[in-house]
Amino acid sequence: MIEFSYCERDEDVYKYQGSQYDDICIDQAEQFTNWQFRMLRPVARTTRRDLKPLIRLTANPGGRGRLWLRCGFVDPAPSGTVFTDPDTQKTRVFVPATVYDNPHVSAGTIRDLEGLPEPLRSAWLLVGGMCSRHLL
Repeated sequence: MIEFSYCERDEDVYKYQGSQYDDICIDQAEQFTNWQFRMLRPVARTTRRDLKPLIRLTANPGGRGRLWLRCGFVDPAPSGTVFTDPDTQKTRVFVPATVYDNPHVSAGTIRDLEGLPEPLRSAWLLVGGMCSRHLL
């Protein structure tokens, strides 16, 4: 079963309490606070022995979550390297991507991004987003 939901405000995390999800995908993770992410992490669990639950994140530069994402995913290890958090013993990997890596982004969208003022232009065109897997 696939479920789509939201986490607009901090208190929204409580509606997931007691649930269990094999795979959590968070789009635009830079809009989440570290607290929201930490509160959602425990519901990524399963009773299936053949399945390892995971959390997938996508994010763009900026946003209110930029610091926790950078500290937790970008800085600990080189891109593409699985990192084991010494506190939680959970693994994660940071996979960088730019707008040019996505063949589905239209030329019009790229022109719009190229027309943004700095530093947004460089951040959204060249620094790119991220796709991380928080392996549990």
